[in-house]
Amino acid sequence: MTQRRAVLYGRVSKLVGTGEGKSVDQQLSELRAIAGKEQVEIVAEHRDDGISASRYAGGKSRAGWIGAMTAINDGSCTELWVWEISRATRDRPVWAKLVTACIAQDVKITIAGRVHDPADPDDGFMLDLGAALAVRESAVTSKRIKRDVRAAAAAGLPHGRLAYGYAREYDPHTRALVRQRADEETGPIVAEIVRRVAAGDPGYAIAADLTARGVPSPYAFRSARLGRELPAPQPWTLEQVHRIARNPTYAGLRSHKGAVTAGTWDPIVSLEEHGAAVARLSAPGRRNWTDASTKHLLTGIAKCGVCGSRCRLTKNRGYPSYSCWGGKGTGCVARIQDPVDELVEEAILARMERPEAIAQMAAAAGDDTAAEANRELAALEQRLAELADLVDAQQMTATLAGRVEAKLLPQLEEARRRAVQTSIPPEVLKLAGPGARGRWAENTMEERRRIVRALVEVTIHRSQRKHGTRGFDPNLIDIRWL
Repeated sequence: MTQRRAVLYGRVSKLVGTGEGKSVDQQLSELRAIAGKEQVEIVAEHRDDGISASRYAGGKSRAGWIGAMTAINDGSCTELWVWEISRATRDRPVWAKLVTACIAQDVKITIAGRVHDPADPDDGFMLDLGAALAVRESAVTSKRIKRDVRAAAAAGLPHGRLAYGYAREYDPHTRALVRQRADEETGPIVAEIVRRVAAGDPGYAIAADLTARGVPSPYAFRSARLGRELPAPQPWTLEQVHRIARNPTYAGLRSHKGAVTAGTWDPIVSLEEHGAAVARLSAPGRRNWTDASTKHLLTGIAKCGVCGSRCRLTKNRGYPSYSCWGGKGTGCVARIQDPVDELVEEAILARMERPEAIAQMAAAAGDDTAAEANRELAALEQRLAELADLVDAQQMTATLAGRVEAKLLPQLEEARRRAVQTSIPPEVLKLAGPGARGRWAENTMEERRRIVRALVEVTIHRSQRKHGTRGFDPNLIDIRWL
């Protein structure tokens, strides 16, 4: 008799504790228990936390679902296990692809322990019926939400994410919204931004000033309110300043599908102040500044070795260069951008691609248990990388490599659980280990900048050579590990 090989998949569209049925941990735990009783081999587990599976999800990718479909298509499993059909998908095209793949690979769909064969007309009908009900439930929910949003807009009630500068009060028994009011800490910051923009202050200067004063940015303030620890201080950006200055919410206005009506909350700024700020940002012929921090690796990060101010991107002899821009020290140093970026990138990647990189970071934090777990994690990641190399060299089939990988993944997950990761930023954890260069190339510029902020302090020094001497001197770039 052929051994049953199952891939387990769990998903919730809301985070654990928000009331949407079983958590992913609960789903997978109960599926494991059933598989153990029926002596079914679990070859892999995949999960997606806080991601919707409907067509209303806004295109957010489900990495866990992609892994489950890959296992079906490459023949790694004989069954796909889910707690209920809606955990797999609530989207008709996705369901059609799943059924097509299962029929082609002779893979059964097992729901809470009950096996269904998509190729069998009776089983197939029951599966399709369950999927249709899941699709309908998602569509009805979407319809209800849209209706509630329209009603809230007509009544001038607040909706959606709480805007920076405001706080909300709820009834302690019904949890119904009582009122939205200006926040004592961030409300005055909003008023200051709107008035400074209306007065003609440059947005980038406002952002730099707020950052220097230690004022929490919208992202940092929201993370603190939700109890999330950030790996590094989050500076203000030009985009955040302009978004606040343009937002009609702060003038007590409600915007929905282009229609602006009066809201039921007290404004932070007057209609006149809001209008003046919007007019200033929309003035014909005004230069539209963009946030350079999202385009260049070290803007606002690298420091001047003379005056200590942060560096921005300028033109020096026609070349993009990093130059300081603080007070009297403006222009103390200027170094061509590309070689500086390459030097910093190479220093980070040379250290982070070592298998023991995370273990060393944990050891430096004084946690021997975490260091040991991270050493084990690095070794397992190395084995996975070697598997990929063997497949590329055609020394191992993809199917066999997939089975070996399925046995390594639970060990990898267990090592991650035992590793103390709270003090290490997630972007750094993702980057570290063999293959770091490839993962660095896949990162967005903002992710790269967060890695730089977490790992190093970069200082650009003034050359002692005669003015006008050309050539890049790496000794003038000081990289200090944090």
